[in-house]
Amino acid sequence: MNNYAMKVDPPLADQLERWCDKPPIGPATMFLSRGDVVFDEEAHFPDKYFMIVQVIASEEPDKEPCWTQGVLFNEHGRECGFTEPREEFLGEYQVGNYCVNVEKEDG
Repeated sequence: MNNYAMKVDPPLADQLERWCDKPPIGPATMFLSRGDVVFDEEAHFPDKYFMIVQVIASEEPDKEPCWTQGVLFNEHGRECGFTEPREEFLGEYQVGNYCVNVEKEDG
C-alpha cells in the first residue's frame, strides 16, 4: 500500500468540511459556478503515481453542498482511477493500492 498524509491548514480544512456539509454561502462563495473546483492538491508517491484530491461545487452551489473526490494518475499523467464522490473532505481517499489521508496540520 502506498500511503500519503496530506496536511491542510486547519481554517481551510474546517471551511471545506462546512462546504461539504451545507451549501457554501457568503461573499467569498457568491461567484461559485456549478462544477467549480474549490480545492485541488496533488499527493505524489515514490513510484511517480500521484493522486489529486478535489473539492467541487455542486450543480446548484447555492442549494447543495460541495462534494469531494480523489483521482489517481500514473507516472505518465494518465488517469487510472478515482474514488466515489463523497461529502466529507477530511479522511481517506483510496484508489487500488494508493491512499491519501487528508488531515489538519498540527498547530
